[in-house]
Amino acid sequence: MSKEIEVLALTPKLSASWLENYAYVGQRPFRPWWAKHLNGQMRQGKFAAKTTIHLAHNGQSVYLVDGQHRLKALELGGIGSIKFVVTHHYLEGTEDELAKLYSRLDQGLKRSFSDIADAWGLIQATQVENKTQLNQLNAACNAMVMHWGVTKEARAHKIDLETSVANALEWAPYAIPFFESVHRGELGSLVLKSAVMAIAIITFRHEPELAKSFWYQVSFNDRLARYDPRARLHRWLLDARISRVRGRSQITYSNIEFALACGRCWNAYIDKQELQKLYIPTIPPEGYLIKLTDTRIGGK
Repeated sequence: MSKEIEVLALTPKLSASWLENYAYVGQRPFRPWWAKHLNGQMRQGKFAAKTTIHLAHNGQSVYLVDGQHRLKALELGGIGSIKFVVTHHYLEGTEDELAKLYSRLDQGLKRSFSDIADAWGLIQATQVENKTQLNQLNAACNAMVMHWGVTKEARAHKIDLETSVANALEWAPYAIPFFESVHRGELGSLVLKSAVMAIAIITFRHEPELAKSFWYQVSFNDRLARYDPRARLHRWLLDARISRVRGRSQITYSNIEFALACGRCWNAYIDKQELQKLYIPTIPPEGYLIKLTDTRIGGK
């Protein structure tokens, strides 16, 4: 991929033409309030000149991959012209290259994972049912990559959007049977929390049949014995809906506590042990390790 850069004075008429002719179908949803805000800044002379507009040239087609809100603000009128830096990206003819370029550009209003999902066609590519499931999968992958916030370094870790896309594609085959196993269970959204789902998709990757039985029963608790680890986790997650009081501060369970609870119950289930009590450290020590039996993170 090559590129050329030029400075152009764009007018409302030219902006309207680019918006109409260079529209990119993978672009994030248009936000009228942001365009009106930028238009107000332009009218008041507060808009920074020479911000960058990005155009992608893919064969004979040209796509506006960054700048739709600024161009729309200019089109709204009240301004003669504004100078922009226009960067022309010349691609090699692949849709993936176009999507990658779009993902890397985050001028103005920052792009989120949800914003780039359409550009990559991720719902179709991952075969999840809808964008809600896609966002839940992304949150679970992030929790896993950041090791559930066990260390300060993990909590400070930033995940770029291209990595998020790659993670979603890698872990979707294990998320889909998880979604199917817990669908319409008693726990509702509790079992879809990022830390819980992160543990779940790891178990589905390594022990799919056992994971299916485990997470179905965690979600439904269908006539399980009292000390069955799945029943124990079911009750623990129900209790987790209520905030606990520590000293004078009322807070909810942390991601690491959810992950530890799931890990303890999974390990007991795999080892065919009853679990009379589920103890989770109130404040896990820095660097506390999560181990899951029969998986890649500390198992047999």
